[in-house]
Amino acid sequence: MKTIRISLLIAGIFLTTAVPCRAQGIGGTPPDFSAKDIAGLEVTLSGLKGKVVLLDFWATWCPPCRVEVPHLIEIQRKFADKRFVLLSVSLDRDLQAARKFVADKEMDWVHIIDWEAGRSIA
Repeated sequence: MKTIRISLLIAGIFLTTAVPCRAQGIGGTPPDFSAKDIAGLEVTLSGLKGKVVLLDFWATWCPPCRVEVPHLIEIQRKFADKRFVLLSVSLDRDLQAARKFVADKEMDWVHIIDWEAGRSIA
C-alpha cells in the first residue's frame, strides 16, 4: 500500500510539472528569446530555425549538470559538422566562475551566461 501511494505521488508530481509543456505540443513552436552569448554576440532562438537545437540549462553549482559535461562535449563533437547547435544557458549568479568553468572544461559551443537572461529564458 505504501508503494502505491508513493507511485501515485510521483505520478502526480510528474503530471503537474508536465502539463505546461504539453501546451506547445509535438512539433509546436517554442517561445522565442534573445540574449547575448559568452562572446557578447546576440543569440535568438528563432535565428536557429532549420537547425536541430539542444537547449541545455546548467549551473556550476549543480552536481548533475557537472556530470553531464563530458556527454555534452561528446555530442557537440559528434554533430559539430551537421545542422546542429548546442545552446547552453547558465543559471549561475557568479558569471566569472561560470566563464572560467566553460573555458577550463573546453565547452566550445554557444553559452548564455547572464543571470537575468538565463533566469528569464528558464
